[in-house]
Amino acid sequence: MTALLPTASDLRQALVRHADAVSRDERRSTDGTVRAREDSAYTLCVLTGTRDVEDAQRVAEALLSGSTALITRLRPVAEPVPPVTDPVAAPSGEEKAAGQDRAALADAA
Repeated sequence: MTALLPTASDLRQALVRHADAVSRDERRSTDGTVRAREDSAYTLCVLTGTRDVEDAQRVAEALLSGSTALITRLRPVAEPVPPVTDPVAAPSGEEKAAGQDRAALADAA
Protein backbone atom coordinates (compact mmCIF):
# COMPACT_ATOMS: atom_id res chain seq x y z
CA MET A 1 0.00 0.00 0.00
CA THR A 2 1.37 3.39 -0.98
CA ALA A 3 0.69 6.31 1.33
CA LEU A 4 -0.02 9.73 -0.09
CA LEU A 5 2.45 12.31 1.15
CA PRO A 6 1.71 16.00 1.58
CA THR A 7 3.70 18.55 -0.38
CA ALA A 8 6.60 20.32 1.28
CA SER A 9 4.66 23.56 0.97
CA ASP A 10 1.64 22.09 2.79
CA LEU A 11 3.87 20.75 5.56
CA ARG A 12 5.69 24.06 6.02
CA GLN A 13 2.40 25.95 6.06
CA ALA A 14 0.90 23.57 8.64
CA LEU A 15 3.99 23.81 10.86
CA VAL A 16 3.98 27.61 10.72
CA ARG A 17 0.23 27.78 11.32
CA HIS A 18 0.53 25.49 14.34
CA ALA A 19 3.50 27.39 15.81
CA ASP A 20 1.58 30.66 15.37
CA ALA A 21 -1.56 29.20 16.98
CA VAL A 22 0.43 27.89 19.96
CA SER A 23 2.17 31.24 20.39
CA ARG A 24 -1.10 33.20 20.30
CA ASP A 25 -2.78 30.78 22.69
CA GLU A 26 0.10 30.95 25.15
CA ARG A 27 0.16 34.77 25.10
CA ARG A 28 -3.56 35.23 25.65
CA SER A 29 -5.79 32.17 25.68
CA THR A 30 -9.35 32.62 24.44
CA ASP A 31 -11.92 30.23 23.01
CA GLY A 32 -10.73 31.29 19.55
CA THR A 33 -7.04 30.70 20.22
CA VAL A 34 -7.73 27.31 21.81
CA ARG A 35 -9.80 26.33 18.78
CA ALA A 36 -7.11 27.54 16.36
CA ARG A 37 -4.49 25.56 18.27
CA GLU A 38 -6.61 22.39 18.23
CA ASP A 39 -7.47 22.82 14.53
CA SER A 40 -3.85 23.35 13.54
CA ALA A 41 -2.76 20.32 15.59
CA TYR A 42 -5.45 18.18 13.95
CA THR A 43 -4.40 19.33 10.47
CA LEU A 44 -0.76 18.55 11.19
CA CYS A 45 -1.68 15.08 12.46
CA VAL A 46 -3.83 14.35 9.41
CA LEU A 47 -1.09 15.50 7.03
CA THR A 48 1.50 13.30 8.70
CA GLY A 49 -0.67 10.28 9.50
CA THR A 50 -0.04 10.51 13.23
CA ARG A 51 -2.27 10.90 16.29
CA ASP A 52 -0.03 13.02 18.49
CA VAL A 53 0.94 16.58 17.61
CA GLU A 54 4.53 16.13 18.82
CA ASP A 55 4.90 13.05 16.61
CA ALA A 56 3.31 15.01 13.78
CA GLN A 57 5.87 17.79 14.13
CA ARG A 58 8.73 15.26 14.11
CA VAL A 59 7.34 13.47 11.05
CA ALA A 60 6.79 16.77 9.22
CA GLU A 61 10.36 17.84 9.95
CA ALA A 62 11.64 14.42 8.86
CA LEU A 63 9.66 14.59 5.62
CA LEU A 64 11.01 18.06 4.93
CA SER A 65 14.57 16.90 5.59
CA GLY A 66 14.17 13.74 3.48
CA SER A 67 14.66 11.32 6.39
CA THR A 68 12.56 8.14 6.31
CA ALA A 69 13.70 6.16 9.39
CA LEU A 70 11.55 8.12 11.85
CA ILE A 71 8.60 8.20 9.46
CA THR A 72 8.58 4.41 9.11
CA ARG A 73 8.61 3.99 12.88
CA LEU A 74 5.86 6.55 13.57
CA ARG A 75 3.69 5.86 10.53
CA PRO A 76 3.26 2.10 10.26
CA VAL A 77 1.50 0.86 7.16
CA ALA A 78 -2.19 0.71 7.92
CA GLU A 79 -3.99 -2.57 7.58
CA PRO A 80 -6.99 -2.54 5.24
CA VAL A 81 -10.30 -1.91 6.93
CA PRO A 82 -12.74 -4.80 6.44
CA PRO A 83 -16.08 -3.91 4.85
CA VAL A 84 -18.97 -3.24 7.20
CA THR A 85 -21.74 -5.78 6.96
CA ASP A 86 -25.19 -5.04 8.27
CA PRO A 87 -27.58 -7.99 8.08
CA VAL A 88 -30.57 -5.66 8.44
CA ALA A 89 -29.80 -3.24 5.64
CA ALA A 90 -28.82 -4.89 2.39
CA PRO A 91 -26.71 -2.58 0.19
CA SER A 92 -28.26 -1.13 -2.94
CA GLY A 93 -26.91 -2.06 -6.38
CA GLU A 94 -24.95 1.19 -6.51
CA GLU A 95 -23.39 0.53 -3.08
CA LYS A 96 -22.50 -3.03 -4.13
CA ALA A 97 -20.79 -1.74 -7.27
CA ALA A 98 -18.83 0.84 -5.26
CA GLY A 99 -17.73 -1.87 -2.82
CA GLN A 100 -16.64 -4.13 -5.65
CA ASP A 101 -14.67 -1.26 -7.21
CA ARG A 102 -12.91 -0.61 -3.89
CA ALA A 103 -12.14 -4.32 -3.49
CA ALA A 104 -10.68 -4.48 -7.00
CA LEU A 105 -8.50 -1.43 -6.28
CA ALA A 106 -7.32 -2.96 -3.00
CA ASP A 107 -6.43 -6.22 -4.73
CA ALA A 108 -4.49 -4.32 -7.41
CA ALA A 109 -2.43 -2.43 -4.80
